[in-house]
Amino acid sequence: MKRLKVIFLGIYIWVGILLMQPYLKANSTSPENFSTFREWCLNQTNISPTSQYTVKILLQKARTNNCIEADKKLSSLSALSLNNNYIVNLAPVSSLKNLTKLSLNANQIQELSPLSNLPKLTHLFLDSNKIEDIYDLSELTNLTYLELNDNRIKNISPLSDLTKLTNLSLIFNQIENVSSLSNLTTLTELNLGVNRVTNIKPLANLTNLTHLYLNDNQLRKIAPLSNLTNLTNLYLYRNQISDISSLSNLTNLTYLNLSDNYIAEVSNLSSLRNLKILILVFNQIQKIDSLSTLTNLNLLDLSRNKITDINSLSTLIKLDVLNLRNNPVARICPLQPESICRF
Repeated sequence: MKRLKVIFLGIYIWVGILLMQPYLKANSTSPENFSTFREWCLNQTNISPTSQYTVKILLQKARTNNCIEADKKLSSLSALSLNNNYIVNLAPVSSLKNLTKLSLNANQIQELSPLSNLPKLTHLFLDSNKIEDIYDLSELTNLTYLELNDNRIKNISPLSDLTKLTNLSLIFNQIENVSSLSNLTTLTELNLGVNRVTNIKPLANLTNLTHLYLNDNQLRKIAPLSNLTNLTNLYLYRNQISDISSLSNLTNLTYLNLSDNYIAEVSNLSSLRNLKILILVFNQIQKIDSLSTLTNLNLLDLSRNKITDINSLSTLIKLDVLNLRNNPVARICPLQPESICRF
């Protein structure tokens, strides 16, 4: 009987240990919620390997292994670059509360929640990481400059709260819907190149824009651009555009790239007399008489079109380069010196 009791007691203890394991495991690890770098540094043996690695990188940046000295140096920084370091975990960085500029390009970052503890940030660079979710950036309302190029972002709605942004770059992501950008009216430069955008109507409100990059998207209609009369640089190459009549209002443009579209008619460009660079490569253009008014042009690229007559371009006396390659045109340059023309 005693032996049976011992067996039952053993089973009871064993079951109890099994039930307690998750609790013991959860409490054997550090919560990793330290508020200073000094704490992160002094607790290196108790934190996750990814946090340990980030602490190591920060110690290298401080050029000391002394936790107290490193804390003094790092906590006083207003700008920090941690590019190309294979960083995964940003938690230790969140202790550097005085940062206003932080560059984290070319790392392995996915989780951005630690950045919400850095409310003083005005400039943030996160190019070439593994970011999909940018929800935690919505709290960084002092940001004026944000780069998120070359990530895996689809949803940019969290950016709608960042109303102090002047520069926003989102090149090479998976963005389709840009409606959340409509109230970012302080933007002067916006780069949405290499995405999946089809509708740019929400951008019509962004009247302070001077530089707009919409290349390598799926645009057919660009009518909303007619409101953006402060634009000086506009990039629309590699889209599906045929009608460019809405560009006639953009008289402050100095640079315009419309290459690789379906454009046949360019008469609406005649009003853009401040243009210095006009690139119209690989379209369906035949007549170019209307370009004769663009007398400030330094570079005009009309290669890979269907142009037969270029005599009207003789008025463009400021041209340094006139590219006419791959057109069915006589190789007689209407400008001097003839080396300006490239056939």
